[in-house]
Amino acid sequence: MIECDVLVVGGGPAGLSTAESASKNGLEVICVEKKETVGKPVRCAEGISKYFLKKLPFTPPKKLLEWNVDGLVFVVDQKKIVKTGEEFAGYSISRDIFEPWLALRAEKAGVRILTGAEFLRVKDSKNCVSFVKKNDEMIKIKSRYLIGADGVVSKVAESIGMKEKPDYSP
Repeated sequence: MIECDVLVVGGGPAGLSTAESASKNGLEVICVEKKETVGKPVRCAEGISKYFLKKLPFTPPKKLLEWNVDGLVFVVDQKKIVKTGEEFAGYSISRDIFEPWLALRAEKAGVRILTGAEFLRVKDSKNCVSFVKKNDEMIKIKSRYLIGADGVVSKVAESIGMKEKPDYSP
């Protein structure tokens, strides 16, 4: 069994930046990512607002901020909503470059990243023991804290009894 202070499930921007922050604060952190390569394939938005950038505890290099975005246009059921202003201005980013950059930062901070490792379930929620599968090998990880950064349909949330799935119906 592997032991750590924090187990982060999900190697996207939220998981990697959380893992880095926890490690910089003296905690032993393991981050598991289901994909073999952090950032590939990209599965969701490639945008970041200027407003949010000011809140980050780090500054991404300019080369990772590709196109300047002045606002957003939402089109739903043939209705068009235009949003502008600081909260909606930002940049497009290449997540296939941005996420490996975040992973490198996390590793430099001491985070152990396990790629190709699928979180299966929490075996013992009282003692925070989780099962992760990597290359057909079952790995048992005991942590003080478990952070689910594995997306909207979270295996972590489901595993600890938060079974409600989002309802996207109109």
